[in-house]
Amino acid sequence: MLPTLYVLPMKIRKELLEKFGPLPWGDPDWEDEGGAYLRLSDLPTEYEAESTIRQCEVELGWARSHRVRITRVYEDLDKSAFKRNVVREDFDRAIDDLRKRKIKYLISAKVDRFSRRGMGQVGTILDELEDVGGVLVFVADGILSNQTFGRTALALLSEQARAESKNTQWRVGIWHESNRKKGRWTAERPFGYVKQADGMLKRHPEEWLIRRQVLEDALAGKTLREIAIGFNEQGVESPEMWKYRERLAAGKAAKKPGATTWSTSTVSYLLHSPTMAGLYSHGRQPVRGEDGEYIMVVADEGEAIATFAEWERAKAIINKRVKHRQTGRRRGQRTGAGRPSSFLLVGLSFCPEDGRLVGVNRTVGGKEYFYYRCWRGTSGHECTRVSVSMRKLNEHVVATALEATAAALSIAHDELGPGNHVENSIAEVWIEETLPDHSAERANVRQQLAEVEALIKDLEEARYLRREFSDPEGLKRYELLRSRQLEQKQRLTEKLAELPDHLPDLSFLLDPTQSRQVFNLESLDRKRSILRLAIEKVVVHPGDQTAPIEDRVEITYRPEIAEMLKRINKIAS
Repeated sequence: MLPTLYVLPMKIRKELLEKFGPLPWGDPDWEDEGGAYLRLSDLPTEYEAESTIRQCEVELGWARSHRVRITRVYEDLDKSAFKRNVVREDFDRAIDDLRKRKIKYLISAKVDRFSRRGMGQVGTILDELEDVGGVLVFVADGILSNQTFGRTALALLSEQARAESKNTQWRVGIWHESNRKKGRWTAERPFGYVKQADGMLKRHPEEWLIRRQVLEDALAGKTLREIAIGFNEQGVESPEMWKYRERLAAGKAAKKPGATTWSTSTVSYLLHSPTMAGLYSHGRQPVRGEDGEYIMVVADEGEAIATFAEWERAKAIINKRVKHRQTGRRRGQRTGAGRPSSFLLVGLSFCPEDGRLVGVNRTVGGKEYFYYRCWRGTSGHECTRVSVSMRKLNEHVVATALEATAAALSIAHDELGPGNHVENSIAEVWIEETLPDHSAERANVRQQLAEVEALIKDLEEARYLRREFSDPEGLKRYELLRSRQLEQKQRLTEKLAELPDHLPDLSFLLDPTQSRQVFNLESLDRKRSILRLAIEKVVVHPGDQTAPIEDRVEITYRPEIAEMLKRINKIAS
């Protein structure tokens, strides 16, 4: 039976065994035992195993020449030795084995394979190892921690490795920033595109059609879950599998992805990434150039998989489903992928303890009954045990909401005239609920305009308050930057004016009878949108199921509706 290799991926284990044979490595008569430490950082998808094998050859060569038997192997793949927030499991295990005297020597090819955090980390380890007689070996650097000047040499090299990492981090950051400004894509190509020699992207002949289908399905109203299931049922391979097969076809080694099918997270990433619209992205956000415009990463706008407007509309439709309109918190965790609820008042109705009501059903004597219950009670939490007939609550809330909406609109029209703030507010809510793409595009342009205005203000404060740009060259830079931002502001103002701003015809809401007829013909999702025109929240109090439903229900109206209802009550009194 072969000895266990410590936390080695199966592929690496096989290669090390084929190359060096089973553990232990070395003559059984050698008394001293050691461990080999191997590390690679930022492991790419096209990872080749040769680097760790070369490290192992170097370490094994030293062990043989010093009659040390290798009984343990530690390997950290895709692990930085510089970043403080990275946990290296095998590194920690190796140091622990030294402390416990399970091995005497821990062998690394070089100091920078062991640590890039400087003497702060290495010095602490050396202090601990002095008490137990453990030795760190760095083959290529010719250093043993128990040598006379080993600690001094190790201090110099560990600090050098730390400085190199900091310098590399800075250079890479500057390089990426420079390429972003030029629209050059430096990362792994995004799904749906191929990278050209100049760093610009163009459509992949096959993948772009798949990613385009993601967009069109979202625009058609499909949920993330429905899109993912559709691709899986059609046998369409996931983006990870496309890249994996691409590596194999090129004759390169590749790690097989853990997930080989489509998931809601995959669909969401493809849909929300700015590359969908051909925009440069950083941190999943589009990047702006010095002129305030988004930086394109495609050679031509026609190479983008979607237009900017299409991308914004698709995101708005999906985000409307997965976020609560008022709190901004994600909803739909229990149904998954933001799937709309199957019951009319879920999300609108609550118990007095602010627990939301969920729809449940039970069968008694062969007959099925539907009712709302507080989710806390169904989950075993302490609760007022609110329970109410679904039919009774639905009928009461719908009738009350439609009557309140009609009454509020009527008095607002009579007292304030047409186009009043109540009508406009209800129209805006209707657009947000039923036409999220319409409001999203206007909101995006308004956001860009606000950002440009903030930049102009900051420039003016720098010039006149902080006394920057004071020399002649500085004044030229100031005028150039300010003129660019003013031009951008003008373009955005004109674009905002060009966007359609028509309000929907909601005259059917003025008559409760007509609005009820329209309501009954609508889909469940549209019915919920109509209720939200008037209602913010429905609270159901505990009580006898035979008591009148209106005695148990408390409705909170939208501020504009509540204001008009107060006027009606005042007039009536």
